[in-house]
Amino acid sequence: MTHLMEPALVNMPGASKDVHDKNCVFCKDAKAKGTESFIGADNNPSTLETRLTAQRVPRRTFTHRKHGAFSSEPHHLMPGNEALKGHPVEKWLATRASGSEVEADTGFDINSHFNGVWLPSVPVSFVGVSGWSWLDPDCQQMAIDLMMTVCLQFHKGNHTNKGGLDRASSQPDRCYINMVEERLDDVVEHVDEWVDKFCPVAKKAKKKKRPPPFFLNDLLYRYVSAYMMKEVSGAPEKWKVFISRVAFAASEKAKAKSKKRPRAASSSASKRPRK
Repeated sequence: MTHLMEPALVNMPGASKDVHDKNCVFCKDAKAKGTESFIGADNNPSTLETRLTAQRVPRRTFTHRKHGAFSSEPHHLMPGNEALKGHPVEKWLATRASGSEVEADTGFDINSHFNGVWLPSVPVSFVGVSGWSWLDPDCQQMAIDLMMTVCLQFHKGNHTNKGGLDRASSQPDRCYINMVEERLDDVVEHVDEWVDKFCPVAKKAKKKKRPPPFFLNDLLYRYVSAYMMKEVSGAPEKWKVFISRVAFAASEKAKAKSKKRPRAASSSASKRPRK
């Protein structure tokens, strides 16, 4: 598993060493105490919006030439309540987490701008009022048209869609939350392996209260958040997991459309025959 994480470990001292040394992720800052960690249960869209705005990434308005202005919503790339909350990785992030194994918080923040992005949502005219539903053919088509234009998944409702428009067409391996959890599992495996193989200090810690692994914050933002950003953006026909049913519908339509496109004539066919 560790070799899969190497790209995310670059420039993280001690995070990919083969032996125990002064750069050990547990021992390097053994006496330091991080700021308070904000973990899964602290997931808050308003706080994420504030953090994004502070980084000069204010709320966006998406425009479609035919359908007009669409609103946007702040999306937690690593969802707190749906994925991080209760996950074993929390035990390495905060002293108040269930089964915590650290003597101080790492300062991880589920609402960090590193873990957020603005995604398109319902038309501006529907904000704060009822009436928009992805089940409505017209609403669905508007959302699909917008996604085909801005190449970002539509943000509406929870993110547990399993890649399908109904139970019969569901595909669990295409569920956004499942993918996030799989990557969080990789992170836990990496940290547990480090304790077991590379750090005798952490392994022998009394009452399992170890120095906080501060490198874990960056690892989560880069190995989970940044990776999931790639999953909600780009050409719809290439999306592999989905945060909403209407996003799945857009992907399916994009795939069907790409299959109908005529293939470009090959260079050999376009050449003039020799006389």
